[in-house]
Amino acid sequence: MLAESALIDCDYYSYNIIRKIHGETIYANNYVHSSVRAYLNGSKYWIKPAENVDMYVDGGYFKVGFLQTAFTEEEQNLILTTEVKNDLRSLYADDATKIKESVFASDYTTSDKIFLLSRQEITRKEYGFSSKYNSACIRFPSDFAAFRGVVISYREDKQGTFWWLRSPVPKEDVNQVNQYLVFVDSPGGFSTIGISHLGVVPALCID
Repeated sequence: MLAESALIDCDYYSYNIIRKIHGETIYANNYVHSSVRAYLNGSKYWIKPAENVDMYVDGGYFKVGFLQTAFTEEEQNLILTTEVKNDLRSLYADDATKIKESVFASDYTTSDKIFLLSRQEITRKEYGFSSKYNSACIRFPSDFAAFRGVVISYREDKQGTFWWLRSPVPKEDVNQVNQYLVFVDSPGGFSTIGISHLGVVPALCID
């Protein structure tokens, strides 16, 4: 299931920095360690070190994220845990060049109740999408998201909001790509942006 509106707005990650977590280099556009994933599931994520403190601290969404505040306990029990793949093949299965060139995806599969779609998933015909601009991708903001200032775009007869995908941008597309991600624009196409404050269209599977 995919939300019919951009329900909320959220930073993908709060800082344009490269982190080291357990010795591994983590770029700002890494979905596994993103603040948006932590927010959706009410899980922990590690922000940049506090000043003068040589450690990472939790961002504060643990057990108080979207999952816990938008759904009752009974509803949460109906939501399945989905194995969310974040490797290059699952993010860009339709483009061998991007698979070869991108270096910012994660090899880790996450187990999430709520997740963002990938660039590959949002083009699958069996989900009702297509490879280019299509109305199935257009989303309008909820009243709550609009009140919080999510971007609303008006272009001729196409209007809507911008919303996150979980796919990082391949390195040949833009500069400083360790900070850039793919998002769905208001006419239902795809574009790229640095980590910022965009709409969130949650996806989930139910029993």
